[in-house]
Formats: sequence, structure tokens, C-alpha cells
Amino acid sequence: MAVVAVSACFFVASVTGAALTVAVRGNEPTPVPFGAAVFATAAAGVGAYVLARLAGRAPRPRRIFLLLTTAGLLASAVPPLQAATTVSTAIWLLIMHAVAALALVPVVASGLPSARPSRGPEPAPQASPQVAGTAPMDGNQ
Repeated sequence: MAVVAVSACFFVASVTGAALTVAVRGNEPTPVPFGAAVFATAAAGVGAYVLARLAGRAPRPRRIFLLLTTAGLLASAVPPLQAATTVSTAIWLLIMHAVAALALVPVVASGLPSARPSRGPEPAPQASPQVAGTAPMDGNQ
């Protein structure tokens, strides 16, 4: 679903005439290929899955997952802002990041429990009640 949503954004950006170009490390501006957007979105999906599996070990898996993905989304805004050659490119790249996150994060988070079941100490075995005045039944009678 995320790949389809990002593809739609890429298509709309292209149709509206936005030149999605980036310049990395001082190189000449190059257009962002469609395949790069698809690959990055698919990689984000795999990353979300791995992150969910790791967060599943935490006492509050959903909360940890949401905190980490929010931090990741904020951090992922930096490269587009640094590499974009135009304001419209930066805006479209940020929109694609947000659309991918909106398609991935709620779906993955909904599969995580809000809290892991506690694994407290095992309850002590209860002795069988004895009737007053009788000998315990141990099978040796």
C-alpha cells in the first residue's frame, strides 16, 4: 500500500511539472528516478517490520515502535532538505516521506500489543486440604 501511495505522489509531482532533482555531495543535480522512490519505500517497509519485531521485546511494544518511527521520520526529513535543488523538490520528497509513514506505521503498530503480558513469579503449589483427625493420604496405607 505504501509503495502505491508513494508512486501516486511521484506521478502527481511529475504531472504538475515539479522537477524532482537532487544534488548529493556537491555533484550536478540529477533527477530522482521513480525506482529510487519505490525502492526506498519498500526498504522502509522492511525496516518497519524489523523495528516492530525488536520493539515486540519491550514492555510496551506499540509505544516503543511509535516513538522510534516518529524519530526516524523526523530524521528522514534531513536528507531531502539537504539534497533538494528546489523548494518544490523538497516539499514533494517530504510529502512522499509522510505518505509512506502514514501507510506503514499505523498498519504495523496495530499488530503490536500495547503492553506485553507480565511474567510474574509462578504461584506456589497449593497443598491439598486435610480433614482434621485423619492421616495424610500418601498411598502407603
